[in-house]
Amino acid sequence: MIQSRLMRRKIIDMTNIRIPAENSDTIAANLFETQYFKILDDRTKTSKQYSLGFDCLDKLIFKPASMHELTIIAGESGTGKSLFSLAMEIELLKRGTCVVKIFPEMGQARNHDRFLSMITKMVTKNLNKELLGKPDYLKEIKYKISQFRELTNRYYPYDNRNVSVEGLREIFIGAKKYFSEAGALPEDEYMIVFIDLLSLLKDWGTTAPDIEESLAHLNRIMGEFPVHIVGIVQTNEANQRTPKTMHDQYLTVYNIKNSATYKERARDVLIINRPSVIAKRIGLSYTGQDILDVSLVKSNDGELGSAKFLFEHSNGLRISPLTPNTANGVNISK
Repeated sequence: MIQSRLMRRKIIDMTNIRIPAENSDTIAANLFETQYFKILDDRTKTSKQYSLGFDCLDKLIFKPASMHELTIIAGESGTGKSLFSLAMEIELLKRGTCVVKIFPEMGQARNHDRFLSMITKMVTKNLNKELLGKPDYLKEIKYKISQFRELTNRYYPYDNRNVSVEGLREIFIGAKKYFSEAGALPEDEYMIVFIDLLSLLKDWGTTAPDIEESLAHLNRIMGEFPVHIVGIVQTNEANQRTPKTMHDQYLTVYNIKNSATYKERARDVLIINRPSVIAKRIGLSYTGQDILDVSLVKSNDGELGSAKFLFEHSNGLRISPLTPNTANGVNISK
C-alpha cells in the first residue's frame, strides 16, 4: 500500500521533470521504452503528414488517416456521401497521395464522369452520346483528361461488384504494383482506400456479431498493408425526420445500424447532414445554400466538432470548405 502511494506520487511528480543540461540521449531500458522510443524516433524522420484531403477535417482529428486504421463516413441515402468521398479523393491526389477506389455499388462510368467534372469543371450532362459524337469533341475531352496525368497516375479505381474482405489483399498488391510502375508509389508505400463498407461486408451477414467478425477480419488485413481505409456506410433514421425536427435534429453515431460495432473498430466516424435534401423529402421549401455539414461524432483522440462544405453544380461538380465566420470551416466542441 505504501509503495503504491509512493509510485502514484512519483508519477505525478514526474510531470515536472526537466532534463539535466549534461544529460546524454536516454537509452531504452525495457520493452516499453524500446518500442516507444522507436515510435518517437521514426516519427521525427517522417516529414509526411497524412490527411483526409481537407485541412478543416484534419484540424478536427489527431493524426488523421493513419496507417492500419479505419475512418467511417456515414449519412442518409442521397445526402452526398459518394460525392463527398470523391472530393476527398481528388484533394488527396492533389497532395500526392496514392488513392485506391473500390466501388462495388456505384459503377465505373458514373464515378469517372463525376471525377472528370470535378477536375475540369465540365457539366456531366455534356458527356452524353450525342455530344460525344460531334467532330473533335471526344478528342477535346480526352486531351483535357490527359492534362491531369500527374493526378490520375496516383489513382487506382477498381470496379468489382463481388469484392470481398478476403479479396482486399489481392487488390492492395495490384495497386502497389500499379503505383510502382507509374513511378507514383511513395517510400512508405502508403495508400488510402475508399470503399462502400456495407457492400464489402455483406457476405458475412448483417447482424451485429456478423459485422463484428467481418470488421475484425478487415482490421487484420489493414495491419498487413500500409493503408488507411475510408469506409462509406448508410444511416438508419427514416422515422426520425419530421418538419418539426428537421432543423434541430442532426444524425449522430447512434443512427448507424449496429453502431456499437462500427464505433469499436473505427478510429474516427464522420456523419454527413445535408439539410437541403432532407427538407425536400419531407415537403419543406429550402432556399439557402446547399450545405454538407460533416460532423466528427466519434474519435479515439482529440475533440469532436464539425466542418461545413458548399456543394455547387452549376459549373461542374464542386465541394469546397465553407469558411464565413469560422477558422477554415471548423467548429470545435469539447
